[in-house]
Amino acid sequence: MPRFQPFLPGVWLMRRLRLPIKLGMLALAIVIPSLVICVSLVLRISEEIQVLEDESQGVKGVAALSDLVVLAQKHRGQTNMLLSGGAGARTALDGTRQALPGALSAARSALTAHTGFGLEQEWSELERRLQSLGETEKKTVAESFDQHTALIADLTRLMYTTGERSSLLFDPDPPSYFLMDMVVSRTVPWSERMARLRGLGAGLLSRPEGPGESATVLRFQLQVLAGDTQDFRFAAGFAERYGQQGLPSEEAIKASEAFVAQALRALDNPGSVSGSAFFDAGTVAINAAQAYQQATLKRLDQLLEARHEVAVTQRRLALGAATLGLAAMVYLLASFYLSFVIDFRHVRTIMAETA
Repeated sequence: MPRFQPFLPGVWLMRRLRLPIKLGMLALAIVIPSLVICVSLVLRISEEIQVLEDESQGVKGVAALSDLVVLAQKHRGQTNMLLSGGAGARTALDGTRQALPGALSAARSALTAHTGFGLEQEWSELERRLQSLGETEKKTVAESFDQHTALIADLTRLMYTTGERSSLLFDPDPPSYFLMDMVVSRTVPWSERMARLRGLGAGLLSRPEGPGESATVLRFQLQVLAGDTQDFRFAAGFAERYGQQGLPSEEAIKASEAFVAQALRALDNPGSVSGSAFFDAGTVAINAAQAYQQATLKRLDQLLEARHEVAVTQRRLALGAATLGLAAMVYLLASFYLSFVIDFRHVRTIMAETA
């Protein structure tokens, strides 16, 4: 019964090939899989680097849109006070309008710098609406408030779209993911709740007759804000659980709670708080939320930059190790071949002398 000899075909082939060809086949058997693995690794790292660069650009876009949201909120509240009879809001309103062009320019640069995001059409429409905010002064109080609110809602949606187009929403690292969640999905809606209350309450308190029956609506909105604040505290805890301490989340929460308490006192004691004082109190809370937003955006950008540097280093190491490995293998195979040829010639010389 014949024995199974799996190496027989290989031995038969190798005995008929010259040594350089044998070494070449051995080198290819090692080099080709190594190259495939190295190329795959480098491509994966390069893709990660590109995603991190996109995310960093997305952070810039989110930050610029956050600034515009704050200005639109201020403009809404100040316009509401002005239309409700608070003539003293004119100076502050003019200052907000003067700050708007610079914020628009920054947002335009951040959102259109990366053409791959495809945000040009969405941004151009919102930019046109932001530039025409001054016309809301010619509308009624309700129309002006609703137009501002719709614009802010669209800015918030564009912020979320920017997160999606830049891959921020899909970040795989828990620390940066939870920071992203706070700046894209949590802080702005929370601050918008405060801003709507600030504008609504300031307008109602600026009326000569006071808030009247509308105070009931304001009380309800304050209760909703108190619930949103607790949700914000809960969400902020996830980032802290993954090592992101030191962010001013508690300061923002306390400022929101203080605003709710002051607003309730103003409703309980009609005439004790003016519209402008109420607006200023809301501004303090919103500024605290914005300070948290800016600090979180900065921390997020730092985390992304650190990961980017690590990925770039890994790619360099992978390329360097592959190059050195291939060079070493070629050198050793060539040295083996040359040493074999030299030894073989030496044997032939000795055999000839012996004969």
